[in-house]
Amino acid sequence: MKGNTKMKCADWSLLATTIFVLISSVQLEATGSISVLWVWLHIVIGLIFLSLICWHIYLHFKWSKWKQRLFNKQRGIVRWMSICGLFVIFSACAATIHWIVTNAHNGIGGVHGKVGFIFLVLIIIHIIRHRKFYTL
Repeated sequence: MKGNTKMKCADWSLLATTIFVLISSVQLEATGSISVLWVWLHIVIGLIFLSLICWHIYLHFKWSKWKQRLFNKQRGIVRWMSICGLFVIFSACAATIHWIVTNAHNGIGGVHGKVGFIFLVLIIIHIIRHRKFYTL
């Protein structure tokens, strides 16, 4: 696959996964995370989402100095997406570990949900800014 084809594949996959993450997030928020199935679906979708984000970043920056290039971008939206994304990852790990051990929702999961929603809003803004890419 050529680089441009890989980028299109990654971005279309991210677009679809963003929708699934949003749906599962709203479902968990609406039901208070009662359903074990929805929690596990959200975890699996989140892991797929994270791997696609890593692939997207790799295709843009490769692995050389990606942190500098990512955090020094002129647009603040990319910087804030990066900061929120890292916070979402760490809070997701903590919330998942707590949920597996206690099988109960806790404050960390609540914080993860709120910051995750902000992260998704920033991602949607990023998608809108790059909407020309999605036109065929």
